[in-house]
Amino acid sequence: GLVACREFDSVRIAGRGIKATEGGTEEVRLEDSCINTLRLGWRSWEIELGMQKRRPGGSVDLPKQATGSDFYQERFDNDRLRRPLSAGAWRDGEKIRPFGPGGRKKLKKVFAERRVPLRQRHEIPVIRDAGNEVLWVCGVCRSNQAPLSRDTVNVLVISARLQE
Repeated sequence: GLVACREFDSVRIAGRGIKATEGGTEEVRLEDSCINTLRLGWRSWEIELGMQKRRPGGSVDLPKQATGSDFYQERFDNDRLRRPLSAGAWRDGEKIRPFGPGGRKKLKKVFAERRVPLRQRHEIPVIRDAGNEVLWVCGVCRSNQAPLSRDTVNVLVISARLQE
């Protein structure tokens, strides 16, 4: 009466009725200066967009590192983004241009390289711009879109917090 599921180097054993989470199809338009709620599978996320001003050539605080797996934060050059932004589950065949050298990669490959179990992939928010380009897979991978530079004045801070 049990089901075994291999996830990389481990095996997960669960009751017969339990299977990999099918991701929610919810997609939300992200509004500034408010908490946006997104439900993906069994998880509920709060995503907040904040703005920081800085002088050209000035320093920018680094993103807060994940505390466990419930809080993530990333920064973008707001003036180089195509608004409005949206958040939802990853889509089959969707690609990202990861930060750093290299070209486009399928999110499926990024998840595999980062060893994200299949059952969790549809529960991780994907932030997209107005052209549906992937900007950030929360806690997994940032794109090369709108990086901070010496000329950046308006810094967009995106925070994602998993709710209990």
